Amino acid sequence: MGIPERFQRTTKPLSPEEEKALDKSAIVRSLAEALQAMQEKKLDFPLLIIPQGAEHSGSGFYVAKDNTQLEIYFEEARKDALLGDVHLVSKKDSKLESGKHPSLS
Repeated sequence: MGIPERFQRTTKPLSPEEEKALDKSAIVRSLAEALQAMQEKKLDFPLLIIPQGAEHSGSGFYVAKDNTQLEIYFEEARKDALLGDVHLVSKKDSKLESGKHPSLS
């Protein structure tokens, strides 16, 4: 099943500028996958590290500004995740301080 024709006519591909402005992200299960995703998807610091399934449970999220912080906060986020998946979001213009933050909900 494809995209209905009425939507095909109203959508257009993103311009290179619009594409660049989007936050890049990846869902991973291990630190090795996180490091690989950072290279492949060109994720930049600071990174939001969000435990999957726990976004609305009040467990919070983490912000890492370098590889050392990524290692520490990734493991914490995995403990908070319901099934072990962690969502990484590159927020290159973020002013958030590194460390744990309250829930996104």
